[in-house]
Order: sequence, then C-alpha cells, then structure tokens
Amino acid sequence: MKWSIGRPCARAAARADGAENKGVYGLNNSWSLMDPDFGLLSVIHSKNAPPVGNNWGLYNDPIADALCDKARLEFDIDRQDQALAALHQYIVDQAMWIWVVHDLNPRALAPKLKGFVPAQAWYVNLSALDMA
Repeated sequence: MKWSIGRPCARAAARADGAENKGVYGLNNSWSLMDPDFGLLSVIHSKNAPPVGNNWGLYNDPIADALCDKARLEFDIDRQDQALAALHQYIVDQAMWIWVVHDLNPRALAPKLKGFVPAQAWYVNLSALDMA
C-alpha cells in the first residue's frame, strides 16, 4: 500500500482513479468542519469529484447526495443544522470516512482520570493515562 506523502494537492486533483494514485487507498486530510460546504458537502456529493470539488474517493451515494442537497438549499439555520446532522449521521453509519485525527486540541476530563497532559504541539501522548 502506498501512502500519499508529499504533493497531497496533486494527488487529490488526480482523483482516486487517476494513474498516479494507483495503489493509493486514502489521503490524510484535515477538513474544516466549521464550514459545512467545504468540510462535508464538497467532499461527499457525487457531483463534487475533482476538479469541481474535493470528493477524491469518488464517493457516490444517492441518499448522501439528497442529504447534501437538502442542507445546501436550506436557509433557516436551525433546519440547516438538522439537515447537516442527518447527513453527518448517515455518513458515519456508512463508514464513509475513518476518523483518525481530531485537530482541535483534545481534552480529557473525568474524576478518575490521572496523568493527562495537554499537548504542547500536534502530538498527544495518551500512553500515561490511567482510568483506575
């Protein structure tokens, strides 16, 4: 298995079915989910394959497309949040992505937790945790 190291934008632009990506089965992306159009819709909707969007893996699911359309066409903020939540739940249930990284500075809070030290950089060492 190849890992996409270096030139991630070129690999993404080439799409999963591109010749230079033969043997590459995933990209490590850090999507900004604060912007649902970029972080979800541009990656999920089947119409957003490169060069139009960020659907590198060519994910194509009519239910996900309909949920994307519903969220994109909704202008009431509360209903848009509900539509995005339904889309998110659907793609989680479909295991569309493997959630490997959480870039928002993790915290660990529990009465029994001992040994957690907040990260000083991007690396978080969880080996010293104890939940006794």
